[in-house]
Amino acid sequence: MSTVVLALVSAKSAQTQTQRDVLAGHITGPNGPVPGATVSVLAANAPAGTFAQTARTDAEGRWLVAVQEGTGDYVVRVTAIGMVPKSVTAKRGEARKPIIVDVKMEQAVVELGPVRVVEQRRQRPPRAEGVPERVGSDRAVDGFPSAIAVGDQGNLAAMAVSVPGVTLVPDAGGGIPGFSVLGLSADQNRVTLNGMSFSGGDIPRDAMVITRVASTSYDVSRGGFSGGQLSISANSGGNFSQRLAHVTFDSRSLQATDAVGRELGAPYNNAQISGAASGPIVLDKVFYNVAAQMGRRSSDLQSLVTSDAFVLQRVGVSRDSVTRLLNVLGTRGVPFSTNTVPADRLTDNVSLLGRVDWTPSPTKVGNVVGAVRRNIARASFLGATAVPGHGGDLTTNGADVTGTFSAYLPNNYLNDLRVGAHVNSANSNPYVGLPDIRVLVSSQFADSTNGNATLQFGGNAALPRVGRAAQRCTTCSPGSRWIVCTASVSPPICARTAFRRNSIRTGAASTRSTRSPMSTPIDRPRSAGCCPASEHRQAR
Repeated sequence: MSTVVLALVSAKSAQTQTQRDVLAGHITGPNGPVPGATVSVLAANAPAGTFAQTARTDAEGRWLVAVQEGTGDYVVRVTAIGMVPKSVTAKRGEARKPIIVDVKMEQAVVELGPVRVVEQRRQRPPRAEGVPERVGSDRAVDGFPSAIAVGDQGNLAAMAVSVPGVTLVPDAGGGIPGFSVLGLSADQNRVTLNGMSFSGGDIPRDAMVITRVASTSYDVSRGGFSGGQLSISANSGGNFSQRLAHVTFDSRSLQATDAVGRELGAPYNNAQISGAASGPIVLDKVFYNVAAQMGRRSSDLQSLVTSDAFVLQRVGVSRDSVTRLLNVLGTRGVPFSTNTVPADRLTDNVSLLGRVDWTPSPTKVGNVVGAVRRNIARASFLGATAVPGHGGDLTTNGADVTGTFSAYLPNNYLNDLRVGAHVNSANSNPYVGLPDIRVLVSSQFADSTNGNATLQFGGNAALPRVGRAAQRCTTCSPGSRWIVCTASVSPPICARTAFRRNSIRTGAASTRSTRSPMSTPIDRPRSAGCCPASEHRQAR
């Protein structure tokens, strides 16, 4: 009987020791309540690995934790940022009442470890040598070499028109063609070589350069054009030597075109020899990059004398009208051809592009870029409606030189100084020294169609022509970019004018001559009084 009573007393004692306890309190510090403090509650005799119940104080520093199976003895630990951690013990008092635990914390003195502050020097801005400025309208020309015909590689206009939106503008006199952007004329464009104006129309096809076309630009530092800008950047040489050479032959027998194209001289023969080389002159100090090219292009000479009836009908004049006109010229002693007229239209070109770099130190770099060219175009200013004597020979020469010195200033500021100059000369000679005569012919063909054409004979209004132009420019950076350019044109071009009236009647068509000058100023407008009064004459 005694054993049963003892077991009942032990069960009743265990039931009274484990019950639900609620712990609450107020956490304060030197300046009042401590919000956001972490309070952890753990049974005093809890085995290792037991997780404590946690709570955070509110804005008034109050907290509360409920323990479902509490033992009555607890360890309460309080931590807060900037305060010394504190632990207290709490025991259950009266049954069914919360255990109040108020803790006052002390401010902790935090000693930081040593802090090392290292200031980095201003990094040097990179030299963007050979990398032109890029905007949304920039297009690379070098990325599609197959878009340029082999015979036109090196021609700047042909390189520019390989970019979408750029069209070719041929020269009326058979000279160097141009390109048009947004329908503007070719004189609204700008060509630069290493950032300075370039006056040439071609470069060696093997030149180691980077070319880009910009149709529009919102950068105020890139001015001088309203159409497009073709940027050429000659690459620098290095410690490794490179060699490149091409020999190109194009035969008209391998070209195909229609009958009109064949009669108008579209097929051509072309021969070019070009090469390039780069490498060191002094290792790590002086480098070179040079390219050269020479070539000849020939095609059939097309004129009013050699055109057949099929071609003449395409240009709007009948064959019998042309025959009658040539007979009248022969009767009156007006020459329509001379011994100086070549059998074919010929174009010879020679060009040289070179760059020399000097690197005295990592902070100073200098380079000189030069270009020389010569073009001779024979049988220029001719076409299917002009007699051979109406043309002439055109010779153009040019040279460009650009010097750049780049140095890092104190505080790693980069300064670029560029000085450039170029000179061009043009000399054209006519085959016949007579006034320019043009006849408007109206013809009616056998298929009842009509045509109008202007036939040209005598001399040429644009010949002779002699002119020379020079320009010097300087740019400097950093800060606001400034450009100083001076230009000169010599000699002043004056005009001598002569007029003649004639009337020719033929059976198939009526012709009427128009008044046209024998020579007019081409290179610059003639100002009032530029020529003596004795040099102006008029004949009727």
